[in-house]
Amino acid sequence: MNYLRKIKKYREENRLIIYTDESYVHSSHELIKEKVNAKGVDEWRNICGKVKQLEDDYRKSDHIEHQITEELFIRVGQDSDSDASDSADTEQDGESVPGSNYEELILGSSDPADPRVFSFDIPGIPPLSNSD
Repeated sequence: MNYLRKIKKYREENRLIIYTDESYVHSSHELIKEKVNAKGVDEWRNICGKVKQLEDDYRKSDHIEHQITEELFIRVGQDSDSDASDSADTEQDGESVPGSNYEELILGSSDPADPRVFSFDIPGIPPLSNSD
């Protein structure tokens, strides 16, 4: 009880109370305030400009993400018995349906002649270089 009385007394005196087990919870907001206040007007202007530019870039490329997710299907873990039934689903009048080629995805292959190499051209997205 003596502990609680001291806490009450310290609060009434507006004294700093540090909880040794939870001090990071009670002081983290102070560190954030300190960092925010340490930045000048020009720094905040630059940060806000960068955020606005990123938002614009994301907004411009949103349709590309939608296009990619609509076109990209990867089937994993299918046995060979299901391949025969899939061929009926992926062909119409003897022609392959666009986006229905589910060949094995080969990562790291640099041979463009390999039909299993995964690549596609999407307007607005530059192709990855070998270093990427």
